Amino acid sequence: MKNYIIILLLFSLYSLLFGDTNSNTSNCVSSTTSYTYGAGGYKLPSIGEVNILIVFAQFKDDNYQINNPRWEKNQAPQNMDKWLDQTWSTNPTQGSLTHYFNEMSGNKFKVTGKEIFIITNKKRQEYKALGWKRGDLNKELIQRIDNTEDFSNYDNWKLNSNYNHSNVADNKVDMVIVIWRNIGLDVPSSDYESEFGFGDNYGSLGYIAKSSDHYNFDVDGGARYLNTQDWGSGVTVRYYFTQDPFRVALHEFNHYLLGHNDMHNGFGYWGMLADWGTKSYTANAFEMYQLQWAKSTSYYTVDLTSSGTQTITKTIGDFLTTNKAIRIKYGTNKYFYIENHQKSSWWESHAPFSDHPNNIDGTVENGIYIIRQEGIYGSGRQCIPADGRNDWRVVDKITNPYDPKKILPVWKNYGIDPSGNHTLESITHNYPGCTESTSIIYFVKNPNSGAVEEPKYYLGTGTQAFRIGYNEVFSKWSNPNNQKENGNTINFAINLNSINGGTASITIYKNNPQSAPPSKPQNIKVTSNGTHPVVSWDANTEPDLAGYRIYRSVDGGSFLSLSYVNKYATSYVDESAKFSKPIWQVKMVYKIKAKDTQGKYSVYSNSDYIYAEENNIWKKAVKKAEEKSITTYSVSQNFPNPLNPTTTISYQIPKAGNVQIKVYDVLGKEVALLVNEQKEPGRYTVQFDASNLPSGLYFYRMQSGNFTDVRKMLLMK
Repeated sequence: MKNYIIILLLFSLYSLLFGDTNSNTSNCVSSTTSYTYGAGGYKLPSIGEVNILIVFAQFKDDNYQINNPRWEKNQAPQNMDKWLDQTWSTNPTQGSLTHYFNEMSGNKFKVTGKEIFIITNKKRQEYKALGWKRGDLNKELIQRIDNTEDFSNYDNWKLNSNYNHSNVADNKVDMVIVIWRNIGLDVPSSDYESEFGFGDNYGSLGYIAKSSDHYNFDVDGGARYLNTQDWGSGVTVRYYFTQDPFRVALHEFNHYLLGHNDMHNGFGYWGMLADWGTKSYTANAFEMYQLQWAKSTSYYTVDLTSSGTQTITKTIGDFLTTNKAIRIKYGTNKYFYIENHQKSSWWESHAPFSDHPNNIDGTVENGIYIIRQEGIYGSGRQCIPADGRNDWRVVDKITNPYDPKKILPVWKNYGIDPSGNHTLESITHNYPGCTESTSIIYFVKNPNSGAVEEPKYYLGTGTQAFRIGYNEVFSKWSNPNNQKENGNTINFAINLNSINGGTASITIYKNNPQSAPPSKPQNIKVTSNGTHPVVSWDANTEPDLAGYRIYRSVDGGSFLSLSYVNKYATSYVDESAKFSKPIWQVKMVYKIKAKDTQGKYSVYSNSDYIYAEENNIWKKAVKKAEEKSITTYSVSQNFPNPLNPTTTISYQIPKAGNVQIKVYDVLGKEVALLVNEQKEPGRYTVQFDASNLPSGLYFYRMQSGNFTDVRKMLLMK
């Protein structure tokens, strides 16, 4: 089970991410078409009912994984009848396209249809000898289906112009999705992909080589036709097993709703047109607004372009189950979207254990997310992670291990820098020899060992959502802040006041950001002046800053207020940290809060530590000698197992980092968050109390750095 889940989460990342440093899951076409903000569906309507046909296609001589239970050879896929409901309802089949669009659109976009399984008449070599292409193959299958299927069921909309549709038949079939079991994985020596034109997945049915009309063919006795060009009458998915066919089909279909290649989503969050590096299947607030699924009545909008100051407090529930968000407008087609994700939606709570393989690359953590949108095109949208900006620089290059034709930069983090870059954006660089001048942070250099590593920040680090007590303020002075790479800032702030019962209370400060609490202090470090610990930090830059309060914990005890210093201080010497007798390694941990002239405090900063050893010598050290020998990550089987109702989980980490341990039920729903914090190298235990849970099988998953492991446990009451 452990290996299966890890493969599901990560396989698509390797197969999709590294094919091209800026590649997509699909062979979508670029376009210079102008899009209209908030205009609705592009080539198909986004409101109303669309009836589509899904064709599951198999070559006659396909011998790839012939006994795979997901789709055995010469049989329909196991879950074929779960892709679409033939009749629309508010209680659709969970995990179907009908269910997906019901939830994303608030029942405004109703997708129904039918699934059909079909086997080709000939073997691949025979089609190859005939010179057939992808369009010829799709045409043959669809015209064979035409013998028994009435295609008038799939002709319900007329495209008058982009974003303008009439609910009438126009003799052109609206949508057919062809999903191939396997093109040529069982015969790797033969390049069937190239021969047939299956280089990738497509927003089209393909070129028809053996016809004078290369992009149209008839059905229903000539009464209707299919157009096989991009954004015509259908899409093609080339492989069922080595990618997530549901996600790919959904992606290609969504191009008809949102637009061409330039409407692709950014990486590291979620979206209907997300590619690799996505944390869920779900739509984001921009896409919902674009498709008219959420307009001004759903989103609360603060217009910064209008004059005057204003302090507004709003509450928003889980974004996907309420379709509510906050928009902050700061220019023409320029917005910040604030979404609250609490995994109340089936599409987020079930994603890690979905029926669909290779379902997502990462996971959405609970909390508040901020998406920045500048213009309509995908390159202008990014998720701003709460863990902030750093000084990222290219220090080396590496041949892409997944595509030797690509030379990628190796990045190094030189420390916290509010004017730097965050981990979910493309960064411009000019390091010589690299294939592209703009890149995300694929590979980094370990500051200690110098080794090149793959941090995969876009999978989720457990620190990318704004949460109570972690990071609550987003302003021109915070980190992350509301500036762009050129340093331009915007005159507003938001403060996360609380999250109760999944509902978030957020205050927006329009043109008066100084009224918000201070931002989280940055870059806390503890060193020694030889006889005492010295705490240092970067100065907060709010104009109404008053000072800082210093807190200290001694050897695992509670944090107590130690001292208060004025706003000009950026360091503090702890002269009270003296010991009258020899001791052995007492750990002193420090953190601070900023205070403003209104009496408002920031959240705690991150912490740092130092050890007092014999004779009052202060230094950084690993507290226990055995911890120095820890070289691998691991999480042990819980004990006792079965449990009733408590158990202990032990784990170890070889280097400092965020550790996250979650518990899921058999449906993939998160039922407990046991650990989600920064940890120093060492061995740890955590208790799990299942008193409020029913008997049954559960899974717990640990993530830290690049390490992920999943184990199962049995609760028996």
